[in-house]
Amino acid sequence: MCGTGFGNPTDPPNGLNSYNDTSGTTNDTAGAADFTCAVKTTVNEVWVRGYGGAEQEQFNVAFYKNDPADGSDEPKDRRAKCAYTGLLGTAGGAFPTDVLTQLILPRPCKFRAGKTYWVAVQNNDAAPNSQWYWMVQDATGGSSNGDWADRHNAFGTGCTRFDNDRYESDCFPQYPFADFMLELH
Repeated sequence: MCGTGFGNPTDPPNGLNSYNDTSGTTNDTAGAADFTCAVKTTVNEVWVRGYGGAEQEQFNVAFYKNDPADGSDEPKDRRAKCAYTGLLGTAGGAFPTDVLTQLILPRPCKFRAGKTYWVAVQNNDAAPNSQWYWMVQDATGGSSNGDWADRHNAFGTGCTRFDNDRYESDCFPQYPFADFMLELH
């Protein structure tokens, strides 16, 4: 739906931390991928591939409007179109083996035709060793590279929000991944 689909994993397979430890002070990271729907579309589920955490975990999903300022297309942090917390989904797996996480939205999110939007996904669990990594792919799924935010700068990248004119590859130049694995349904 909306041009999303799982691409080929990087070689070797890899993922980026997309995890909120719920402390409000340390690990609060999230990846985001863009998409554009050709027709007016209603999304009921978000599917991602990742690894880490327990077999069943809570996830947060947020859809953002696009921010084209300064020539970059990124999620507009302050313009969440739809946001969901505590969605239960399958997790687990261990590097390099990922699992499919199917997140059912409690209410659908609607998108206009021809507009670019972003979806951010993060594991939301305070349990020890629950860090979750969103698998990356070797090609851009939407029109822009994936984006990444580290709200408390735990990784020291300075990428504390999405709309900072820096994509994931700018936050981690040693890991220039193209995009995250995502399907909308």
